[in-house]
Amino acid sequence: MTETDKYISAMDTGLKKIMHKRVHELMDMGIRFQQCGLSLSNMKVDRADVLHDIEIVKNGYVSLIAYQNKGYALIPMD
Repeated sequence: MTETDKYISAMDTGLKKIMHKRVHELMDMGIRFQQCGLSLSNMKVDRADVLHDIEIVKNGYVSLIAYQNKGYALIPMD
């Protein structure tokens, strides 16, 4: 989730506003978000544009595996 709309089409700005609000509501409840740094690089998204409260990790897969090793479970969303 980025601060600006420069990475999405104009028709998606309304949805982004809804998602932006929901992400902040979840953060206020103590939920933390991480963003894969490799994905940012591959998609050419500037790290400075990511919401400031989202932690950028080097590799999202490695972070996910580390959380699973600590006892967290992955809930697939597909």
